Amino acid sequence: MNKTKFKNSLKYIALAMSLAFTGPILYVMSLNTHQGYILNTIFIILGFSIMLGAIYFGFKGIKTLLSSFFDNPNE
Repeated sequence: MNKTKFKNSLKYIALAMSLAFTGPILYVMSLNTHQGYILNTIFIILGFSIMLGAIYFGFKGIKTLLSSFFDNPNE
């Protein structure tokens, strides 16, 4: 088991979990506010991009976690 890859994978997964909660909160907040069209559009785009970032970092973290377990230790 490669410990540095394992630590990096846990960092990616922690980042993905925090983004997975932040993105939908921003998205729902933008749908419920009546502050203006431009502000709502910015929050919708920001929330959606944060949700995509959560998916990306989640897959990257799982991939790194699995490679830390199953790769050769000689690398």
